[in-house]
Amino acid sequence: MNIDNDGGGRFSGSAGMELTEADLRQNIGVMICDGAEPSNLQLRTLENTWIFSGNC
Repeated sequence: MNIDNDGGGRFSGSAGMELTEADLRQNIGVMICDGAEPSNLQLRTLENTWIFSGNC
């Protein structure tokens, strides 16, 4: 999983398809959102990879 903290509670990144949406939400929450689940998560797939962005 690659994630960028874009500042102001915003994030973007990519991850392998072995992770579920729930895994992504949990990991992003821990890594970027101070333990809270992201309130806005945009997910799409590209070449068998999750591409995501959103905010806390």
